[in-house]
Amino acid sequence: DLEEVNMIEPAWKLILGNKAVLALLWEMYPNHPNLLPSYMDNPKYWADQNETPIDAENKKWVSKTKYGREGEDVKLSRNYPNYDLFISASETNPVKEDKDGTKTLVGSPVFQEFFPLPLASGRSILTSSWVINGQPACLCFREDTSEVTNNNSEFLPHFVSPTSLMREWVFKASASQ
Repeated sequence: DLEEVNMIEPAWKLILGNKAVLALLWEMYPNHPNLLPSYMDNPKYWADQNETPIDAENKKWVSKTKYGREGEDVKLSRNYPNYDLFISASETNPVKEDKDGTKTLVGSPVFQEFFPLPLASGRSILTSSWVINGQPACLCFREDTSEVTNNNSEFLPHFVSPTSLMREWVFKASASQ
C-alpha cells in the first residue's frame, strides 16, 4: 500500500554525495559517456588524456561545493562577466556560517562542465535512481522552474515493486507532498 511507504535517505549517501567523487570518477574514467568532465580545482590547469590543455575559458562550467546539497552554492559560469570572476566567486571559504551563526563545512569547490537539465513544460528535471542487488528499487524526479534544482524543488518519488501475480516489475508512483 502506497500510504505505508516511507522513503528515508541513507547515511551512506553523505559519502557518495561528496562532489569530489565526480572529479575522482572523471580522473579514473576520462571521456566515459555517462560522466561529465569534473575537476578538484581550476579546470584551466588540467589537460586531457592526450596532454592537451583544456580550453576551460571557452566552455560553460558549474562549481559545486564538495559537501553542498540540493543545489546549495552551485554557481554557473555564464552568470559572470568572465571566467576568472567565476573562478574567484567559486573559491569561497570551505566553512559556511548560517544566519543563526551555525557553521557548516561545505568544502572547496569542484568544477564540472555544464550540462543543461532536460525541460518539460518549462521545468528543469533531475532524475535519480537506486539499484539494490542489481535490481531497480527507486526512481525519483526533482523539478523546478530554475535551472538548478534546490531544496524547494518539487520532489516526485517512485518505487519499483515486484508482485506475486506478475513476473515483471511494476512501477508505482507515490503521491508527492
